[in-house]
Parts: sequence; C-alpha cells; structure tokens
Amino acid sequence: MPLLKSISDEGLEEFKKYLISASALSSLFGKSKAAFVHSRLHEVLFCLATKAFNVSRKDLLVDAISRKTGFALKTFSTTSYQKIGEFGAYANRLKKTNPPKKNILNIISLYNKRIEQAKKNLGLKKLYYHCLFRKKGFFIIYDEDLEKLDSSKIKDVYFRRNKTSLMFSHNNLEYSFYFAKNVLQRKFLPPERNIISIPCDKRIEPSCILQKVAECSKVLPEEKANMPFVILPLWSTRNLNNKEVKPGSSINAWNARGRPRDLFEVYIPIPRSLHEPFKGILPPRYKCFFLHLPNGEIVESVRKQEHGKAFGSTTEKYLGIWILSELRKRLPKTYRPFEKPFTYPLLKLTGFDSVRLTRFNKNNYFIRLEKNGSYERFLMLHGLI
Repeated sequence: MPLLKSISDEGLEEFKKYLISASALSSLFGKSKAAFVHSRLHEVLFCLATKAFNVSRKDLLVDAISRKTGFALKTFSTTSYQKIGEFGAYANRLKKTNPPKKNILNIISLYNKRIEQAKKNLGLKKLYYHCLFRKKGFFIIYDEDLEKLDSSKIKDVYFRRNKTSLMFSHNNLEYSFYFAKNVLQRKFLPPERNIISIPCDKRIEPSCILQKVAECSKVLPEEKANMPFVILPLWSTRNLNNKEVKPGSSINAWNARGRPRDLFEVYIPIPRSLHEPFKGILPPRYKCFFLHLPNGEIVESVRKQEHGKAFGSTTEKYLGIWILSELRKRLPKTYRPFEKPFTYPLLKLTGFDSVRLTRFNKNNYFIRLEKNGSYERFLMLHGLI
C-alpha cells in the first residue's frame, strides 16, 4: 500500500527526482535557505509524476484529477494559513456585522456545497490535499483527506483584528475567514506520521542554469499556420441539411446508455468520407499520440472505435474537461450542465460546432475549436461537396 494516496511508489520516485531538480534552481529566485518551488511548478511536477490531469487554472476546488480522485495541492514553507475556498459571490451572506454563529453556518454550507459540486460535476469519488512543505535542506510531502465541515465539531470561535477575520477550529484544525476578500483559509501543519522527507540541499549557480537552458535543443511542439490539418464536426454528418448532435454520441458521450459514464466523457467523430483523402494527416488507428490543448495541457489520446471513426483521450474525461468547459461557458446562464445533453441549436449558440486537428508529427497533434460552418467550408475547399 503506497504511503501517499496521491501517487504510486513508481510515480513517487519520479516525483522525488523532479523536486530535487527543481530545488537546484532555487538560487534563481533568491537567497532563502528553504528550497524554492513555486506552487504552479508543484502542480506541473505532480501531474507529470502521477499522470494526473492539471485543472489548476479552472477555478475548481481541486488542482489535479486522476481517475475518480481529486487533489488540491498546497505549497508552503511555514505553518501558515492557506486558501481553501473563495466566496466573493456570497459577500451579502458573510458580513462581519452578522452574529458569529450565523457566519459559521453560512461558511459551512457554502464550503460543503462546493465539495458536493466538485464531486458531481467532475465525477469524483474521493478528495485529498497533497501538501509540499519546504524547509532548509529538504521537502516534506504528505496527503490529507479533504472533507466537509461539520457544525457540531466547530469550536473556539472568535473575531480577530477588529473583526477582519473570523477564527474557529474543526477537528483540531484551525480555520480563518477573511472578510475583505471573502476567503476561507486553513492552517496546514505537517503531521508526525505518514510523511515523506526528500533531501534537497543542492544549489546551482544561476548563470550555469541559464546557459544550459540556452543550449537545450529539445523544445515543445508549436502549432504553425503551414501545418497540415483537418476540420472535424462535433455533430452527425449523415444529413448536412439537418444537423444534429445525438444525445449519447460525440460531446454527449457522457450521456450514453449502458456502462457507467464519466461526466466529462467525450470523443471526436472522424467522418468516414475523410478517412482516405486525409490518411496522411489523421492519427493512425489504435496507436496513442499526444494531443496538445489550447490551454497548454497535453493529453494522451488514441483513434478508436470501428474503422477508426473517432478519437478521444485515453482517460476519457481529460479531453472532455477542456472541450465541454469551453463550450458550456459560452452558453446562456440558464443552461445547466449535466441536466441535458447538447442539441445542435444549443451547440450553435456557442459559436463553435467543429474542431481543427493539426498534425505536428505522427506522435503530436494540436486541437482547437472552430466556428460554425467550418466543416462545410473545409469540404468545399477540398472538393468533397
């Protein structure tokens, strides 16, 4: 049984290597005796080691997702308070003039609701904090359960600093609600057990680091205008004059019947008429490739289904988290995710009904949304209609 809930023994060794390498760069950021690893770098290294999907820039409760488990990552060098929730939209319910008990009950309600929504909307079963504590000469990493607050376990309630903050404890953990920013914080302190200590006392001269970077010839793939591409529709192409998005297909795969589905499960159809004309551009069947998303994420993907008529990420939800989030945020606020699948009129409202798949090489592809009508224009350009 791995010591950490967030990472396998094999992944842990990779994570250690990444952290030790990152700590050697600390001299670039100052003279602190504690090795420096920025919180965003922590997120990237964690996802590389665990093969988790990075959702840290999506304003969700968690920063990374692996299968049906979500992880909120915390990076700190002192036993300080760390933000665990922000409730600016509910400022009218959280006023320092309210009785403390009323504020506590509202905080608990809002925080627990956010946990429930994260589990429902992301299809998560378990939630954990993954913590990186930086000290002189070593890192401490450990996991903690991310759980709801229970009003019956709240103690030591008091105002602090002219009512700037409301303090309380829960299960022997200290919390603070900062009224000016409507932020809920929790004090993180490494436990005495179930921790992993990683020595990191190596430092490299900054000029040497920069010189090595300048000499490095290995760069990330970058999409360019002259690269070969295909346009793929997010709707059924059986009748170009009567477009439809089937309730259990394509971007609605999460809604299909049969086996249990992840709430972000999708796939991108590849119309049969494109298989032969664009054989050299489309990914080969049943071979994995890296799909580069516009947000910078890279997800392992594969062309699958009978005759290679679709592709998707090998972990179904990763592609879906990006594309469904991008489409849904363009819909009217009256639309409620997961309660109903996309129809073509609903998809049309987003302004995007297709995707562009660009080939960098046989192992790397780029994807981005394309505006309504792009697929038909692509077919006309190549004389296919």
